[in-house]
Amino acid sequence: SASSASAPATPPLAFSSAASRSSMPRVTRARVAYTAVAVVFFFVLFFSALYVPVREWSGLFLVWIEGLGWYGPLVFTLCYGVMTVGCLPILPLTLSSGLLFGLPLGTLFSWIGAVSGGGPALFLGKDTFLPCARAMGHPHPQFFSL
Repeated sequence: SASSASAPATPPLAFSSAASRSSMPRVTRARVAYTAVAVVFFFVLFFSALYVPVREWSGLFLVWIEGLGWYGPLVFTLCYGVMTVGCLPILPLTLSSGLLFGLPLGTLFSWIGAVSGGGPALFLGKDTFLPCARAMGHPHPQFFSL
């Protein structure tokens, strides 16, 4: 009983400065340029959403898709995928797909668009944002244990 109460405490995790420098991602001009472009893109997207008549344009978009004929579903699926990668709200497109193409085809086109946008979004997050997350979590070893 006494031996279990006096068990030694484990020391806190620590990184040596040499190990932390070698595992930190390198900052390159390309990475800084990509980050700057992404930040500018999201700022433009955010502020344009405040001042652009999105409701009118979405109605015109649906009329345009309907008027495209047989390749309307292809354009709709492409736009759905681009909106998925851009982290834009796709619920309006999902709901309108049922109105435009009917429930079975609308579900199919929405699913194809979500999958075609989800793949590039996964690789973008994995290749671009994972090194940034590792660099931010590097001083916190508990972050890596998750």
